[in-house]
Amino acid sequence: MFNLTEIEKYFPPKEQVFKRNIFREYLQYKILQIIYDSSFGAKLYFLGGTCLRIVHNNQRFSEYLDFDNVGLSQGDFDKISQLVKKKLELEGTKVEIKNVYKGAYRCYIRLPEILFENKLSGYKEEKVLIQLDIEPQHFNYQPEKHILNKFDVFTQIQTTPPDIILSQKIYAIFNRKTLKGRDFFDVVFLLSKHEPNYD
Repeated sequence: MFNLTEIEKYFPPKEQVFKRNIFREYLQYKILQIIYDSSFGAKLYFLGGTCLRIVHNNQRFSEYLDFDNVGLSQGDFDKISQLVKKKLELEGTKVEIKNVYKGAYRCYIRLPEILFENKLSGYKEEKVLIQLDIEPQHFNYQPEKHILNKFDVFTQIQTTPPDIILSQKIYAIFNRKTLKGRDFFDVVFLLSKHEPNYD
């Protein structure tokens, strides 16, 4: 069973007030471990806002787990989602999953009752949502390898280099139909450390 009191100890006091966010982030770590401890992890490069938060210490909490797909089939994705469900259920929580296939692979992972059990909601039926988004890789690059070592999670993951994430964020700013503040926040964060990849 996931225990918020124990999870909070891994965050500085200024972040402990964001209880739902840190609880979701813990679950994101667990899901990343499940994926990268499996044979399917070799076909996925972690990127996006949550990667910036978890790997590069961006201050912005992020909701989605985004990946570049380097050879994962739809059948593989079905197996990953079922594996995530099974492993989380072994931790003593209920899990609901729904997969959607529209050009990319998307999995909605919902955990009912867990907010209520940790006194984060007065409604037993309210659910935590974590979304996996896996899109085809548009060009070749060498991923970086990072060790996740936080909470009870220890695993090696593959990530998209930050200069490429920066280029993707800049592209998103100019091409989204609706501007999103998170893209500007992430670009400012990345520009303080990296140059965009123009290749």
